[in-house]
Amino acid sequence: MLGNVPVRCLIDSGSQVATITETYYNVHFKDKVHTHSTWISLNGSHGLTIPTVGIFRTSVTIQANEFP
Repeated sequence: MLGNVPVRCLIDSGSQVATITETYYNVHFKDKVHTHSTWISLNGSHGLTIPTVGIFRTSVTIQANEFP
């Protein structure tokens, strides 16, 4: 669960951020945006900027274990 939304995903416990597609974001999380992406910049492995449409913080639940 991502927030209260069931989601199938790969968990990368070493990552500082997680990304989802813009479509999935718009359907499930657009109303939960805490801030717009003016203060964060994401870059890919070749230095290319990864565009962001919003940023939010939420808990993740994996097999009944909740991680804030």
